[in-house]
Amino acid sequence: MQVLEQLCIGKRGKAELCEDGVFVNAHFAAVVDGCTSRLQLVPTQRSSGIIAKESILSCLSTLDPAATMEQAFHAMNASILSWYQSQGVEEAAYSNPAKRCSAYVSLVSRFHRQVWVLGDCQALVGSVLTTRHKAVDTLMEDVRALLVEHAMLQ
Repeated sequence: MQVLEQLCIGKRGKAELCEDGVFVNAHFAAVVDGCTSRLQLVPTQRSSGIIAKESILSCLSTLDPAATMEQAFHAMNASILSWYQSQGVEEAAYSNPAKRCSAYVSLVSRFHRQVWVLGDCQALVGSVLTTRHKAVDTLMEDVRALLVEHAMLQ
């Protein structure tokens, strides 16, 4: 796999606080966008987005090259669950979704020659854009266009 461009800059300006990550090996290429929960499971300096990102990047480094999309996403979930268990916060994560670690992922499988998207991510491979466009996205685009048009008429 050949990566032509790569840049990852976090919103806080420090690499150690960045909740986003890039992964590339001979079998997979991925972009991971960690999501920050409003509540933390354990008092730590690392956000839930960083924990999710680190768990997923670690999982990808050991993922079977022939893994299917379902197996890959299951393995990523299992890596976060393993972190919950190591910290003794599994029950807290189950009982309060606002405390859970999560991330969006775009993953390219060389073996399957496919792009897999989980959540609000996109992937551009060659000239092919892969995204999961939702109805709410279309609605918000239309609302923004209407507001801009209204402002221009004023």
